[in-house]
Amino acid sequence: MTLQACRALDRSVTVGAGDVEPFTCVHRPRTPVPESPKPCVHPIRTLGGVTT
Repeated sequence: MTLQACRALDRSVTVGAGDVEPFTCVHRPRTPVPESPKPCVHPIRTLGGVTT
């Protein structure tokens, strides 16, 4: 299985494995700073595509 990374400029990195995106690491969220610790990984999915 090949892993792929897709970067959203100045916002996040999404990792893909086949047809599934197991997680997105957000380093600059669009929510206010007090409400969003950085960085965060959300959502987290299994390789079967189930959100945990």
